[in-house]
Amino acid sequence: MKFTILLLCAGSIGFALPKAQCNEKLPFIPAPKGSGRTCPVVNGTSSVYSEDECGTKRFCRAIGAFGLNSTLFTFNPKPKWDTMEACFKDHKREPEQELLPFDFGDGFDCGNNLSTTEDCDGTLEHCKSIDEIVKFEKSRGGDRFGEDGEQMTDIRWVSTDECLKAHVPEPKDLPFLEGNPDKPCGTNGDESEETCGTEAFCNLFSADVRDGKKRQTSGSPYIWGKRQCLDAHQKKPAAAVF
Repeated sequence: MKFTILLLCAGSIGFALPKAQCNEKLPFIPAPKGSGRTCPVVNGTSSVYSEDECGTKRFCRAIGAFGLNSTLFTFNPKPKWDTMEACFKDHKREPEQELLPFDFGDGFDCGNNLSTTEDCDGTLEHCKSIDEIVKFEKSRGGDRFGEDGEQMTDIRWVSTDECLKAHVPEPKDLPFLEGNPDKPCGTNGDESEETCGTEAFCNLFSADVRDGKKRQTSGSPYIWGKRQCLDAHQKKPAAAVF
């Protein structure tokens, strides 16, 4: 193993450590679940960003959005980077993520939010709104890089395109399935469309936001209600006449 004596990259002199440590990047911390509503933490007159509580992406982007000298938006601890680009450069790349489910909206928290939420607005409208938010922020003289105070999701987007590409495409013209006649819907907890058939599967979902039914089953890439589920499928084939 090769060693170096002058570790200028580590900010110290005279310690013999592996060269690899000079170029070792910091871990990328994903946005914690629920952090869209809890980060930044309001502390007196300022809103505080922490990488552990906000995740690396939002933490670095906040540096670019507000700088290190803002009194309204501060950092704990104070970053060693003075630019968003330098922050990202010192971290490992963001791990590749699975596509997020497509949400049709009408979540149970609708009407209680002044900000844009995917659960309420749905994926399509939520993503579409981002370009308008960015345009508005730039008209006021700056780019907030998703830290605009209007998005409330754990992951913040900087463009409509970025948001849509991170999600499963909107379902359209899905095949109508008949289901498994030898395995009733819900057997051993199996509520898949392949087992239930499309009609019974869609009936599992909420017909009205007040009826308390679910909007997603385990493993489904879609979050929707009964009518949205049926409309996304082809029409039920006519029964054969003998």
